[in-house]
Amino acid sequence: MKCFTFLIGLTTFFASGNLQSQHFKYARLDTVSVEKNNLPLKMPWAGGFNAPQFSEIDINQDGIQDLFVFDRSSVFSIPGNNIKTFINTGTAGTISYERTPAFDKYFPDNLSEYAQLRDFNCDGKADIFSYAPGGFRVYSNESSSSDLTWGLYTNYLKAIIFGPSGVYNLSSDIAGIEDLENDGDLDILTFNIGAATFIEMYQNETNDCDTMQFVRRNGCWGKFFENALNDSIVLNAACKRGRSFRHAGSTILPIDIDGNGIHDLLLGDVDNSDVTMLMNTGNDTSAFMSSVDYKFPSYDTPVDIDYFPAPFHLDVDNDGVKDLIFARNDRNKGQDVDNAHFYKNLGTAGGPTNFNLQQTDFLVGEMIDVGTMAYPAMTDIDGDGDQDLIISNFGYFDDYDFFTFQSAYISQMAYFENTGSDANPAFKLINDDYLNFSNSGLVNIVPTFGDLDGDGDDDMLIGEVNGSIRYYRNDAVGGVSNYVLVDSNYFGLNIQTYPMPFLYDMDADGLLDLLVGRREGTIHLYLNTGTSTSADFSKLSNNKLGGLDFSAPGAPGFPHPFVGDLDNSGQTILAVANNKGELLFYEGIDNNLGGNFTRKDSLKVIHDGRLSISGALLFDTDSLDLLIGQETGGMFLMSLDSALFDFDPFLGDTVSSEEVYPNEQGLRIFPNPASQSLVLETRRITRNDEILWFYDITGRPVKSVRLDRDVIRLDIKDLPKGIYILQAGSKTQKLVIE
Repeated sequence: MKCFTFLIGLTTFFASGNLQSQHFKYARLDTVSVEKNNLPLKMPWAGGFNAPQFSEIDINQDGIQDLFVFDRSSVFSIPGNNIKTFINTGTAGTISYERTPAFDKYFPDNLSEYAQLRDFNCDGKADIFSYAPGGFRVYSNESSSSDLTWGLYTNYLKAIIFGPSGVYNLSSDIAGIEDLENDGDLDILTFNIGAATFIEMYQNETNDCDTMQFVRRNGCWGKFFENALNDSIVLNAACKRGRSFRHAGSTILPIDIDGNGIHDLLLGDVDNSDVTMLMNTGNDTSAFMSSVDYKFPSYDTPVDIDYFPAPFHLDVDNDGVKDLIFARNDRNKGQDVDNAHFYKNLGTAGGPTNFNLQQTDFLVGEMIDVGTMAYPAMTDIDGDGDQDLIISNFGYFDDYDFFTFQSAYISQMAYFENTGSDANPAFKLINDDYLNFSNSGLVNIVPTFGDLDGDGDDDMLIGEVNGSIRYYRNDAVGGVSNYVLVDSNYFGLNIQTYPMPFLYDMDADGLLDLLVGRREGTIHLYLNTGTSTSADFSKLSNNKLGGLDFSAPGAPGFPHPFVGDLDNSGQTILAVANNKGELLFYEGIDNNLGGNFTRKDSLKVIHDGRLSISGALLFDTDSLDLLIGQETGGMFLMSLDSALFDFDPFLGDTVSSEEVYPNEQGLRIFPNPASQSLVLETRRITRNDEILWFYDITGRPVKSVRLDRDVIRLDIKDLPKGIYILQAGSKTQKLVIE
C-alpha cells in the first residue's frame, strides 16, 4: 500500500528529484506585510482561489477541524489541481484560519478534478474521494497523533449494477457523498451514465466500516429529472429510460434543509450562476422531491456565481452548526475573484436551517489575488530607492461566449508600494489598475523591467498573448516612473503565443539582453547588439536556450525564465518556473550561451499548476529572494534559508537534552519540555548579530532573542503551549512548551 507520510515542519515545501545535492535551500516566507484599502491582509501570500473546493479535516491532530482546499482551476490546458491547507485558530463562534503551506505536501500527488474529504471507515478521520477516469479514486487516512499518512484504498471505486461495475461520476461533477440512511456508512449520489438527467443512488451495504460495498439501489433518486440543456427540473418524473442525453455537469449536495432528518438537495448546474434547492417529502432511500427553489436561498441573497456554482457544507465559524460555502466549479471559466461565498447558518444543530450571506470573499479576501495567473516583478516606481511590487495577470474573468465557447478576460497591473525598509520590506496597494491596462484590450500581460535607453531608470517590456512584445519607455518625472508606449510590436518579434520576457545581461557586455519564455516550451535569447542608449533585439541568437525544452507530448511548457546570481557565489543561474508546480535551476551559463545548460537543482513548490517567477533583493542580505506567481491569481515569496530544510522536528526527538557538541556549532535547550522558563546553551554560534528565532508549527515567527553569550536563561510564559522550532544560524531544535 502506497503511503504519504507527514512530518510537522515549517513553511517550506519540498525539494524534488534525484538530482545533485540540494544547493538552493529556498523556504517560503509569509511574514512580509501587505496592506490593501488601508487594512493589513491577514495572509497575503496564500496564493489566491479560482475554483476552490472546501473540506474539513483535522490536519494538525489537535481535535479541531481545519480546512483543506482543492482548486481545479486551469485555463492553460493543464489541470491546476492545486492544494492549500488552513489551520483553524478560531474559537467558538469566530472565524480564524491561518495558511499553512507546510502541510500541503503531505497529501497525495495525483488528486485530480475534485477532492472531497469524507470519513468512510468510521474512524473519525477524513478520507479522500478524488477523480479516477469514470469514477472515484479513494485514499484512506491512516494518520496517527504525530503524522499524516494516506493509503491507497482503491484506484477505482466498484459497485454492483447489473454486474460488477464502477460508481460513475463525470470529471466535472461533484457527487453527493453522505450517509443517506443514517446507518453509519457513506452512500453516493451521482448523475446516471446512461440516462444522464436522472440522479442515481449507490447504497453502501458494507457490514463493517473498513470497506465499501456499493449497490445501485435507485436509478431515479428523488423521482425528478434535470433538463439536459438547462437547469430546469421536472418533478414527479416517470423515470423511463429513453434516449440518453449527455449530462453537461452538476454539483450535488444532500443536506437536511428543514431539520426533519431527511436529506433534501442542492444542485449547481454548468453554465448557470444560481443554485437549485429540492425538498424531499419521501425518505432518504426512496426520495421524492416535491418542490423546487431555483434561486436558493430565495429568502436571503440568492447564490450568484458564474458559471457553475458548487456548495460545500461545513462549520466555518466553530459554533457547532454547519454553514455553506459556494464557489465556482468550472476550471476553465467563471469568477476568479470574490468566488467563495460564505452563508452562515443562523439555525441550530439538527434543526431547520437559515442561511444568510456574510461575505463573497471567504479567506481569499485576505490574500493577494489578481484573478487568473499572477506575474510579479520588482522595480522602483516611486523613485525612493527601494523596490516596489508590480503584479500583472492573464486577466480577470469578464464574460463567456456560448457560441464560440471562449472566455473573455480583462488584464490589469497592480502596483504595491514598498513602504518598508531594506531590512524589513512591506507593501501597500496603491493602484489595482496601474497604467490603465484594463482599457488596452490586452490579455496576458507579462512585464520585465530594465534600463534600455541609458537614462538611469527602468523601462518596461510587456509580452502579450498574441506573441508580440511592447516597449514602454520610462520618462520619469521627479524620480517617479512615467511609462510611455513607444512600440507595440518591439523589433517585430513574433513569439507565437504567451511570450514571457526577461531582461538580463547574459554575455556580460554591459548591455541588457532579452530572454523570452514561450508557451511552446523553449526559451528564446536575443542578444543586445545595440548600445547603452539604444537597445537592439532584432537578431535571434538562440531559439532553444541551454538546449532546454519544457514541453511534453500534447502539453505546452510555459517556461518563465529568471536569471541572476542567486546566492552571491559569482555563478549565473537560470531559474525557470514551469506548469507543473516546479522551480528548476540551471548552471553552465557563463560563456556557454550556445551550449547546453546543466540542471543543478529543483524545487517542487506546489502540487500542480502553472507558475511564474521573478526575483529581487528584498532584505539586507547578499542573496536574491524569489517571487512566485500562481495560476490561481495569488503569489508567495521564497528566501534562501538552509536551516528550514535541514531540520526534521520528529527526528529531533531522538536528540537528548543532555547531548553536547564538543567540536561543532550546537544549540541546547533545557528543560525540554518546558513551561515557565528555559536555558539556552550555544556553542560556536556567531555572536553579535546572531538572532535565535522561535517559530510555531505553521512556520510563523513568534519570538526572537539576540545571542550575546553562551548561556541564556529565558522567560517563556508569554508563549502558548505547543510545539516550536528554534533556529539560530544553520542550527535548529524542537521545543515543547507544556
